[in-house]
Amino acid sequence: TNVPEELQSFVEQDLERQARTLAQGLTQLAPAQLTEATERLVRSVPQRVTVVLPNGRVLGDTVALRPSAQGGSEAPPLALDNHGNRPEIQEALLTGRGVAHRDSATTGQPTLYVAVRFPAKGTPAGVVRLAMPTRMLHHASADFLEFFKAAGALALSGAVLLSLLAAVVVSRPLRRMAEAAGAF
Repeated sequence: TNVPEELQSFVEQDLERQARTLAQGLTQLAPAQLTEATERLVRSVPQRVTVVLPNGRVLGDTVALRPSAQGGSEAPPLALDNHGNRPEIQEALLTGRGVAHRDSATTGQPTLYVAVRFPAKGTPAGVVRLAMPTRMLHHASADFLEFFKAAGALALSGAVLLSLLAAVVVSRPLRRMAEAAGAF
C-alpha cells in the first residue's frame, strides 16, 4: 500500500514541529547540561528520538534504552554507531532540517526520519531527530482509506434512499394530475 503524499507530508510536518520544540528546549541549556537533559528527554518522549552532536556522536536515543532481561526497567544502553554519515543528520546540520526515508541501521525497519539542528541559527550544538516506522504510516493510510470507503458507501446508500424518496414524493402529485386529466 502506498502512502498518500498528503499524509506523508502531514506526518513529516508534524514530526518537524515536534523536533523543533524539543530542539528549542535543548538550545536553552548550557553544554554541560546537555547530556543529562538528553537522558531525561529520551526517557520521556513516547516516540523515537535521537540527539546527535555535530561530530555525529549519539548523545541519546530512545531505541538505546531497552528492557532488562532480568525484569528490571532497563538494561545498560545500547552502544550506537556514529550518526554523522546519516543523510538527515548531514542535511539538518547544513540547512537546519533533514528528512530521510530509509531502513533504520538500528532497528532494520523502513523508517521516516525528520531531523532539525539546534540552535536554529549560528553554530550547531546538535541535532534532534524523530523517527517513525513507515509501517505506522501504512497502517494510518489503510485506516484512512477504509474510513473513506465506509463513508462513501454510507453516503451512496443515503443518496439512493433520498433519490427513491424524492421520486415517490415527486411522482405522487404527477400521478394525481395524470388521473385528474384522465378523468376530465
